[in-house]
Amino acid sequence: MTAPLMRLRGVAVTARVRVELEIASGEAVAILAGEGVGKSRLARIMAGLVVPESGEVLWRGRAGGIGMVFRIPELRFLCVTPREEVRLTPFSQGLRGEALAERLEEALACAGVASEWLDREWHGLSAGQRYRVGLAATLAAAPELLLLDEPGSMLSDAGEVALAACLRDLAQTRGMARVVFTSRASRAALFAERTVAL
Repeated sequence: MTAPLMRLRGVAVTARVRVELEIASGEAVAILAGEGVGKSRLARIMAGLVVPESGEVLWRGRAGGIGMVFRIPELRFLCVTPREEVRLTPFSQGLRGEALAERLEEALACAGVASEWLDREWHGLSAGQRYRVGLAATLAAAPELLLLDEPGSMLSDAGEVALAACLRDLAQTRGMARVVFTSRASRAALFAERTVAL
C-alpha cells in the first residue's frame, strides 16, 4: 500500500477543532467549513507556515513540494513584475531554456494569465488579474501538493469552472494532489472529489 502524501494526526486548528486527515498523491480534497472555523489556519499549518499547538503533520514528499495559493496572493509577491514573479521559483529550481519556457507556458495558460499583463506594474492589474498571476507563480513551482484557500473567489463563475478543469488536467499529468479550503459546498464539489467537514 502506498504511503499518503501528507498525514495529519490530531492537528489542533482551534481549541475545539482537531484534524485527522490523509491526502494521497493525485487526490482532490475539499475542507468545508463556515467562516471563522479555521480553514485558513489549517491551510497554513499544512503548508508549513504555522506550527500547530498539538498534533503532527507528516510529509513524505521532497522539500519544497507544497504550494499554496492565498486568497490575496499579492501580499506575498517578491518581484517587480508578473513575469519575474512567475519565473522566480522554477528558475531557482534550476530550470533553463526550453524546460523553463514550457513550465511557464503551462502555468500561465492554466491560470489564465494574458501575455500583455506580464510586464505591467502591479497597480495596473485588477484584483482578479493579480490573483491569476499568484496562481500561475505557484503552479510554475510544480508542487506535489497544491493548497488553495477559496479558489476562484476573485474570478467569474466561468473562470472558476475553467480553473477547476485545468487543475484536474494538471493533476492527471503531474500527479499533483489538491486541497481546497472553502465555506461553499458548490465550490467543494467543483474542485474536489472528496469533502471533509471541519
